[in-house]
This record gives sequence, structure tokens and C-alpha cells, in this order.
Amino acid sequence: MRLAILADIHGNSAALDTVMAHADDQGPDHWVFVGDYVGGEDPVGVLERITALPNATFVRGNTERFVLMRGSPFVTIEDAASNPSLVPELLSFVEKFAWQRGALAQAGWIGWIEALPVFSELSLPGHRRLLVVHASPFRDDGPGLKPTLSDAELTELFSSSDHEVCVSGHTHRAMARQIEDRLFVNPGSVGKPLEGSTRASYAIIEATEAGARARHFELDYDGGEASDRGRPQPGTKAELGWDAVRHYSATYRGALRRDRRAL
Repeated sequence: MRLAILADIHGNSAALDTVMAHADDQGPDHWVFVGDYVGGEDPVGVLERITALPNATFVRGNTERFVLMRGSPFVTIEDAASNPSLVPELLSFVEKFAWQRGALAQAGWIGWIEALPVFSELSLPGHRRLLVVHASPFRDDGPGLKPTLSDAELTELFSSSDHEVCVSGHTHRAMARQIEDRLFVNPGSVGKPLEGSTRASYAIIEATEAGARARHFELDYDGGEASDRGRPQPGTKAELGWDAVRHYSATYRGALRRDRRAL
């Protein structure tokens, strides 16, 4: 069984096109998407591409939660209420995700995002099971998998799971590590590589009766820098929802300003 593992696309359809074409050449039996599909310039285009694939599994990332206006990654309303100097930062977050919510709402994707599960499980050959989470077990946020974790730290992070294969994204750091009979895989980021890189990353997991192993790929793509400019680019389908930003920004700005504690 061959699985294509893609995470952290962040609205970058140019990188996604390159990765999907390369992954398709590997002949995957199943596609696994590990969250953070939105959060960049073409969220609508990305969702259209990945949901058109057959045999695909999806889980929610933290940016999907953010686009539903459920929590800020840096500043909460409670933070702003106790420290009014944080209000501009909170409003900046609202505006960044408001236009994306507008684009996605106009294109009919909000219901799909709301229905995304936090985790998913797949059966593999050899009676093994694969757990898919965006960050930490059964959460769309948290420390996530990264190569700097020791074996003990990594095992502790996934102590609430007894799956033989664990897949997580979130940190944008590609890794694969076998610890006794468990394989831990982070495919890296498709659309928002770490500073110093402009290459799209993904992984292929090969699962047989004898076991599972992961291969990583890093690909150059047309588009240059990772796409996270915070505004839809001309000609993308996300631009269709640009007018809706006025509605969503006004709504959430108004709610904040009516809260005297935040002022």
C-alpha cells in the first residue's frame, strides 16, 4: 500500500500543483492530507484541487480553525481585554483570516471545513494502524513532530496513541523516525517551507505486511517564495471573496469595539 502524505499547503496552489503531479507519478493508492490547507493566497483553489482526488483522507489543521474565527494563534480576545495594547494585533489576525473566510464562504466551503475531523485512522497491511493528526495526538495544535525531539520526547508526545504509524505536520519540518515497532512521519510543508528554503516537501509511505517506511521529496516549483502574503492574488478564485472582507472585518471589529473591556 502506497500513501502520498501532504501537509501545510497554506493556500499555495502553485506548490501544490507541483507536488500533486510528482506524487501522482508515484502511483499512490491513497492520499493523506494533514491539515493547514488555507492560510495563504489561494485557499479556494487548494480545496478544489485536493477534494477532486479519489481515495483521500483529510484532517483539520489550526488554520482551518482560524478561518472559522475560532481562536487567534497569538492573541485571544481575553488577552486583548486585559491588555488593550494587544487589540491592533488581534484585529490584524481577524483581517488576515476574514478575507479568506469571505472567499471560502462565497465558494461554499465553510461547511466542509466545519466538518473536518481532528484526527483520522487508516488500516495498513500487517494489521497495522496509521494515525493522522495535524499537530499533536487528537489536536490541531501543540508541539508537533520535529527532528530535534529525542526518542523519549517523541514517544511521550504520542503516548496517548498506540498506533504503529503516526503522521503529523504543523512544524513544517520533514522527518521520519522508527522507534521500536512505531514509525513517526512529518512530511514537511508543501506550501510554506521553513526560512531559507523555497522547495515544496511531501512524503510517500510504503506499507507492506513486513512493515512501513517513509520517503521524502523536496521539489522546486514555479512561484518562487512560499505563498503567504495575506491577500488574494489577482486572477485566483480567492479574489472572488475579496469584497466579503468588508463584511467580516466590520463584524469582528465591531464586536471587539463594543467590548469595553478590550478598549
